[in-house]
Amino acid sequence: MQPVFQREMRIQSRSHFERYARLAVGACLGIVLVMLWGLNRHLTGASLGLFLFRELSDLLGFLALLGSVLRVADTLSRDFREGMMPLILLTPMRPFEVVLGKAAGGMLRGLGWVLASVPVLAIPLLMGGVGLGRVYETSVWLFGLVMLGLACGLMGSVCSRSGGVALAALGIARHFGCTTVVTSRHA
Repeated sequence: MQPVFQREMRIQSRSHFERYARLAVGACLGIVLVMLWGLNRHLTGASLGLFLFRELSDLLGFLALLGSVLRVADTLSRDFREGMMPLILLTPMRPFEVVLGKAAGGMLRGLGWVLASVPVLAIPLLMGGVGLGRVYETSVWLFGLVMLGLACGLMGSVCSRSGGVALAALGIARHFGCTTVVTSRHA
């Protein structure tokens, strides 16, 4: 499992997708925050903090699910297309260890993303209206969404040899998963 994990982490660290994704997420969060603040100028103090927390948690949940699906949607199918999978399977590792190594790379990146989003969730905590327990609960919820996205991404990567088909199939799964999770979160 360790060689596959190390290879996957090297591939992800050299990916241009990661650089642009960080920039896109930061810009998206900034634009949404400015728009929300402008639309809700009548809210003050605790009510603004609660409103901002709800909107941020929904947006971060959507981005966590989308990012984790896109991160691993092409891992196994890429190795099959490039001819690396037969070479990987010649090693003494069992097939589930290969899949586990691929998933561990995405899980570590997803955990880092969730830990990086906790300070963003703490902004409404400082404004009032939200307790520390709610921030903790939402952080655990975000980690669960990352795990759901990783599972969907690996499923698509296993079921398809072409990256485009895997992403299209997972777009539908992501939509239904995100709709279900977000609506059940605020019920």
